[in-house]
Amino acid sequence: MNKEKSRSGKIFDRILTIAIVLLVLVLLCRIFIITPVTVKMTSMYPTLEEGNVVWINKLAHVERGEIVVYYNQPVPVKNLYMFFTSIFPNDSKGDTYLLVKRVVAVAGDKVWAQINPLTGNFQLRVVDGQGNEIDVINSYTKDGQPIDYIEKEFSQDLCTYLRQRGHVSQNRALVIEEGFIFAVGDNRTNSADSRNTGPIALSEVVGIAVGIN
Repeated sequence: MNKEKSRSGKIFDRILTIAIVLLVLVLLCRIFIITPVTVKMTSMYPTLEEGNVVWINKLAHVERGEIVVYYNQPVPVKNLYMFFTSIFPNDSKGDTYLLVKRVVAVAGDKVWAQINPLTGNFQLRVVDGQGNEIDVINSYTKDGQPIDYIEKEFSQDLCTYLRQRGHVSQNRALVIEEGFIFAVGDNRTNSADSRNTGPIALSEVVGIAVGIN
């Protein structure tokens, strides 16, 4: 009888040890590799809607066209903050610290806001380091299908960073420095992004979107 209890106890201990190890691995994965973030704004609508959960890969290389999540302001302990954000995704502070946008320019690219003299509105223009123009309107997809809903023009209030620094023509374009990206919302007429705040340091990027619920 005692032998059976001892054997049962050992089996239980092994199961408990395995469960603890798996739990630790899951937690480490959530903190350092894959993390869910809940969308709380409409700046990426209709690509992303409020309430969508975006799964982000923290280890992936950021490229032009990717949807990224980044810190909008300093956060003392970033990994710990992201862990609690993934556990409590409806925390009202989430939309204060994190933004979800699309990368339209990377290091070496040139960006400017070009005015349309007929409407008085602006268009975002991007060329790469070789001078090739980057399509920032029709080159993206959703669920594998091309998207056609990004507005081409936006008001001057949505590009204050570019306008105030004179980045309004290719000759005076903003050159994205190494270690930075330029990201904007797909909802171009209702998004506070790099057009207003400037380039984003890669050190502030949490990761890129690899799945959406």
